[in-house]
Amino acid sequence: MSNRGPRWPVAVAVAAATGCFLLAACSSNPTTKPPAPAASAATTQAIAAAGSPTTPGASGGNVKACSLLTEQELTPLLGSDPGPGTDTSGGTTSSCAYTGAGVVTIVVDHGRGKSLFDTLCGSNQNVSGVADGACLTIVGGSVAAMYILKGPDLMSINIQAGLDTKITPDALTALGKIAASRI
Repeated sequence: MSNRGPRWPVAVAVAAATGCFLLAACSSNPTTKPPAPAASAATTQAIAAAGSPTTPGASGGNVKACSLLTEQELTPLLGSDPGPGTDTSGGTTSSCAYTGAGVVTIVVDHGRGKSLFDTLCGSNQNVSGVADGACLTIVGGSVAAMYILKGPDLMSINIQAGLDTKITPDALTALGKIAASRI
């Protein structure tokens, strides 16, 4: 069995933060993969430069990502039930993937939150009133990412919904507040 399971939600977070999903969705030839954007490599390098966490975050590293948002809380945003989440953990990271209606991933990095937050939120819209800091980005109404800092923990909520879904900053912020209250 591969150890790659917990890494794909982080890749989704990086892709959402850098607009990679937009390139994939707008490709004129669906059989040709678009080239990876340069920003993706820069973001990946910045995350690697942040280093490994040395201590667990505010939650003590014990929070399970699937406990932060339920499928019932995600259903109104997605327009249909995303099904149960699949929870994975590895070291100081916990992740959850809902893959029924669209794809929603929640990743919590317990320990290097501030450095990752600064890296990922540099070019995204800041949101006030959520934990110790939050930012979000929405691409085309159906692809969104929100990063939430709470103590040394960084949570990312990444959504790739159907093309007819219109995610709003208010709806995403409301979900972020719910999730942040549980970490």
